Amino acid sequence: MDDRLLHLRDSHVLPLTILIEKMRDRKVKVPHIDPRDGGIKAQAIVFLETPGTQAKNGFVSRDNNDPTAQNFNEVCKCSGIDREITALWNVVPQCLSGRPTDRQIRDAIPDTAQFIQSFVALKAIVFCGDSAKYAMERLSLGSLKVFPTYHTGRKAFSRPRLQNHIRATFHDLAAWLNAN
Repeated sequence: MDDRLLHLRDSHVLPLTILIEKMRDRKVKVPHIDPRDGGIKAQAIVFLETPGTQAKNGFVSRDNNDPTAQNFNEVCKCSGIDREITALWNVVPQCLSGRPTDRQIRDAIPDTAQFIQSFVALKAIVFCGDSAKYAMERLSLGSLKVFPTYHTGRKAFSRPRLQNHIRATFHDLAAWLNAN
């Protein structure tokens, strides 16, 4: 058994676990949020597009065995961003077989907005990838600092210009969080 399952009711992730359970009640297949991250106490949310195959039966996590998670984890480490100040999630929270459609992204906006509203110390959001940026344009984010960049998956990360943008964005996030 994954020991993270024992921590889904910890105070820093309980509101998110309840939100995920409500989505599951609607028959939306959503993985867990990783309780090793900051949960609702996170200062920054990083939104990807949709959970990958590694998350299908478990967690949206930087610890998953896939290139997106590995690249994300490495970028955070190089930028000095501790996992306890972040939460990783997707603008379309359910597992899909491919990229989300515009309609799927728009349909997920209420869940994404509710997810964001659950955080108590949130200062910034990073939107990684075209789908995440599409959702960003449709969310009411108030005074939150927004950092759009490319997806940390293999396709973007293998292109030096895009990888440099991703790295610069996370360095900017770290500097901004340290100053605020």
